[in-house]
Amino acid sequence: MADAPFDGIYGSAWRRITVERFDDLVELIRAEPGPAGIALVEFPDGSAWAVDFADPESLVSLAIPDGSIADSPLVIALFGGDGAMFLADPDAAVELRDDRSDEIGPHVSRPQRWARVRGRSRPQPGGEPSSIAGLMVLLADGTTDDEAEPIVRLAAIAELVRVLPNVPGSALIAPLVEAYLAEIDRLAADAIEGSAIESLSGASAGELRDLLVPLADPAPGHTVVAPALRELLDRLRDRATRGDDLVVAMASPRLSAAPSPASEGPPGDRREIACFDEPEPVLTQLLEVERVGEMLIEVRMALTVWANWARVVRTSDLVTVALVPLEEREHLRVGRGVIPPDLDLDDVEVMFGTLSDLVDDRAGLDADEVLRNAIRLGRSASRAARSGDPYRAQQLWGDCEAAWLALGDQNRAGLANEYRHRALGRQGRIGPPLLAERITEELESGEFD
Repeated sequence: MADAPFDGIYGSAWRRITVERFDDLVELIRAEPGPAGIALVEFPDGSAWAVDFADPESLVSLAIPDGSIADSPLVIALFGGDGAMFLADPDAAVELRDDRSDEIGPHVSRPQRWARVRGRSRPQPGGEPSSIAGLMVLLADGTTDDEAEPIVRLAAIAELVRVLPNVPGSALIAPLVEAYLAEIDRLAADAIEGSAIESLSGASAGELRDLLVPLADPAPGHTVVAPALRELLDRLRDRATRGDDLVVAMASPRLSAAPSPASEGPPGDRREIACFDEPEPVLTQLLEVERVGEMLIEVRMALTVWANWARVVRTSDLVTVALVPLEEREHLRVGRGVIPPDLDLDDVEVMFGTLSDLVDDRAGLDADEVLRNAIRLGRSASRAARSGDPYRAQQLWGDCEAAWLALGDQNRAGLANEYRHRALGRQGRIGPPLLAERITEELESGEFD
């Protein structure tokens, strides 16, 4: 495990920290989260470390149990001993605010100072300590995302295990990784029961299998370890061997002028629904909604009616369960959204239009749902950018901007707009590509369904 830099992962960033004290918690705030929200890792003692999801090099905040700042291993690892002392008692350590040279001398960048203090010729591969540590937090966040498919969480765990030895301050998170590994066989069993494996590209399936193979080796003194994981490895090998040429493209749904009975298959798995365009409830088009994951649906409609958003409403209580951005694909408008796992598709209706059509007072949409979707769009845009899909990232950042504008948040909308304009340029990708995010993109886009 790599040690944290002498002056902390974030160097002198403690000089720009705001300290807020609550009854049983101290929050150290560096910045407001951007349009994609935060990636978060939580520790058993109640501490939490949050970075910006779109730009994981950027620290957002820390939460520390009250009274433990000066000797908190997390604070010391992130800001160094001097930073921890100042944050614990600003009055006693006020002289630390002044810039001063140390034994290395002035005008030395943080990566250079880290390399010299730790006795290395240069920093570990991957950039500055904050970049590598941000990657670790991003992966740790992915391992505990209950909305993610089990196959995605497995990929995040495997990638985290791979990068951990090179991450500064990784000793802090090592105990959490052990807890993540304890869940790996259960996640493998869940992945086998689902359909996500067949939705992977052959390349992703092969890469994931290579990452998971070391985790299936028996521990010393054990003869049988992770039987479900071993079965999953066999299925991933089969998927990788078949490649992508043999994957049958998803057939276009049948479209007609009137509602039809539910299509064949398990009840609630697929439904063709009469779709109404507000404000006048006139039947305009038939649309199909299909469950493609435990908490994921896909909405499809013809291009004959213009719309870039769909709103999925539970008819029993008129509660909005999803806002789905739509994109053009194979002569259809298609989008995927997250839904409650127990939702019956026989109990939904769909409205479509622009985002402003669907979030006004007539729609009765809770602002919290718009907020959740704005963050989901930002996270999807960030993943698309890091996965090397700039055109999808550009579209998603535009939708994210619209969602934040609907909420009246000009700052986050402006930042999403900035990311949108940068999406096709050299600065469009913020952070390295991650397999877990590429798999998420494949599942959400349905490219290999």
